[in-house]
Amino acid sequence: MRHQEEVLRKFCELGNHNNLGVYIEDYTGTTFDRPEWNKLTKYVSQNKKIVDLILLLRWDRFSRDLELALGEIRRFRNNFGVEINTMDNKIDYNLPEYPLMLAMYLGVSEVEKNKIVLRTKEGTRRALLDGYWTNRAPLGYRNCKLDDKHHSLEIDEEKSKLV
Repeated sequence: MRHQEEVLRKFCELGNHNNLGVYIEDYTGTTFDRPEWNKLTKYVSQNKKIVDLILLLRWDRFSRDLELALGEIRRFRNNFGVEINTMDNKIDYNLPEYPLMLAMYLGVSEVEKNKIVLRTKEGTRRALLDGYWTNRAPLGYRNCKLDDKHHSLEIDEEKSKLV
């Protein structure tokens, strides 16, 4: 995250953009109900006349849900007069092709998210079938490490009496 902030600050400095704030968030990109995004939205709504751009490094840092992202971009443009854009794949909203380009960049992010979800489910299923535990231990058990990659369960003698 520090890298992203550093690159964005340098971009603003070189492009003579006034940096009014930095919002750093480590939260899922599948929703816009995120703590820092909510703070940013509030700031933008209270400063409509001075904010005209929200700049991100890449589109996958903005959202991993195509429909939600397009709606949020439209909301910021229509309600606040604010453009959302990125350094890596800047969208020229004056071109008639801009919706296609946005759909492509944001769609790739959603596909990537879907693949990660699928691989995680497949890996969890495989681990469970192989006899490894992948979650927090239920009451009466505790997690134990078999090796660097594998975990299992063992009976917690104290808490197992409660079950």
